Amino acid sequence: MARSRAIHGALPAFNAEAKDKYGASQLLSYEEIPLARLRPADGRAQTVLVGASANWKSVAADTNGVSLARDPKQPEIAYLAAYVEVPRWTKIGVSVRSNAAFSLTVDGADVVKSDKGAAFKDKKSGEAKLERGKHLLLVKAVHMPTDTTGDWRLDVSVSGGAAAAALPALSTSLTEASP
Repeated sequence: MARSRAIHGALPAFNAEAKDKYGASQLLSYEEIPLARLRPADGRAQTVLVGASANWKSVAADTNGVSLARDPKQPEIAYLAAYVEVPRWTKIGVSVRSNAAFSLTVDGADVVKSDKGAAFKDKKSGEAKLERGKHLLLVKAVHMPTDTTGDWRLDVSVSGGAAAAALPALSTSLTEASP
């Protein structure tokens, strides 16, 4: 898997007056970005919330994934995206480690989710069936101030699943499929 990913700038989840009204689970389920219209690419603007805009940007990842900036006083939301390309129909395995709540989808279909922060070493896994071509892997991460006192970290691993030996290639990229 490529060790760099596109990341959407962390967004404040809500203002200070609403701080106690919503938890990570509610913030994960709220769709502030219409997923059907997402086309993540480095430098591309993305409309969020009510007319606000943020830009996708590439970030480097290490063996512990990415470290996200966080505000220790308010909840925040971040989106991470990559494209997975497969040469034919296959089942892929996806593993996620994070010390904050997250939801991972492939082409808009739920694959794996954690409604609360956990120890970074704890891994959650899921599978997705993909047809030939490029597919959008999207992670929505929610950091709550009570989640951790350390870095906000998230790591995603993609594998070819049980049929990996039969696959000629499984690749990831930060660019969308050509029209």
